[in-house]
Amino acid sequence: MYLVAPRHVRLFLSTILFVFASYFPLTPGPAMAQSDLILKIKERAKARAEIIELIKSSEDAGLRLAAFEEAVKSDDPELRLSAMGVAFSSNDKRLRKAALRHFLNDRPELRLEFLLPDNADKAQQLLFDQHQALRFMKIKVDPRTDIITFDKYKNQFWSGHLIDDGIDLTFKRPRGSGETLRCILKLRIASASLMTGQLDCVIKARRMLKKSGGKNRGVLPVKVSLS
Repeated sequence: MYLVAPRHVRLFLSTILFVFASYFPLTPGPAMAQSDLILKIKERAKARAEIIELIKSSEDAGLRLAAFEEAVKSDDPELRLSAMGVAFSSNDKRLRKAALRHFLNDRPELRLEFLLPDNADKAQQLLFDQHQALRFMKIKVDPRTDIITFDKYKNQFWSGHLIDDGIDLTFKRPRGSGETLRCILKLRIASASLMTGQLDCVIKARRMLKKSGGKNRGVLPVKVSLS
């Protein structure tokens, strides 16, 4: 569950964004002088800065969150990008979580980069070979429970949920279905542009244990771009 701003706050922010979009159009009409265009550009930049400042510095948590939610609905790509960057860098856990929720719902897929250590053992090499092409498709985050669902065919047996600072994902086959691996993938927001974490797997199948040199557990670093 996430905090929702009062109705009057949402109305206030909607009004700002309406004025922002309609009063400061940047497409010059045939009669628009260069000086008028420059003035509108400056006014639009000022309005954008005021919205970003609300997200960044307002002492009211509800106002910060409401300003962010309205900004990411805007048709201005620079405003959306700035709002996401500020939210990911914020000390406000609810704001970071809202940004991550929006990031996931807005992506057709989530690409992960698994990092193979220079001194990787056989278990790590096995996990790298198994997961280096892993992509999460058709991602949806339930706004009430923060449970994450994926494509039921391409990402079968994966489940997950949002937490304040990132994502926890689990790979587990049901009993009797030929369990090979049991994995936990933890990703945490590291900066405005990056999530980092690790894939931690218990290796269960005999054929895989042979490839891992008898090691029944492997851990791999992983990162995800937020841009």
